[in-house]
Amino acid sequence: MMRLLSMFLVAVFTVSLAGSAWAADVAKKKEGGGKKGESKKVSLEDRFAKMDKNGDKKLDSDEFMGRTTSEEAKKAKEKQFAEMDKDKDKFVTIEEMKEFHKNKAKEKKPHGEKKEVKAPTKE
Repeated sequence: MMRLLSMFLVAVFTVSLAGSAWAADVAKKKEGGGKKGESKKVSLEDRFAKMDKNGDKKLDSDEFMGRTTSEEAKKAKEKQFAEMDKDKDKFVTIEEMKEFHKNKAKEKKPHGEKKEVKAPTKE
């Protein structure tokens, strides 16, 4: 009887330990952690809302830049901001940002599409 009780307690302990590890893994994935290489999908609306510090539903240049520090990154963001700001009012709306990303996605070639390679010609 004692042996049966010991086996039962070991089984309960093992199950609770496995359950704790599983719960921690689920929590980590919800927080954006998880395995290396996995990325948390964040919607464009969520990113826009996080950048829009004053909540006016439009981004000025400072909000768009965020905490960018390197000169190279600042120049790239300034260029991107100018491309997004279609009406040139010095603000980017969510609609302008969506349109920009939609156009950028169209420019990219789909995966698996091969580039045309020309055979060398004999002269």
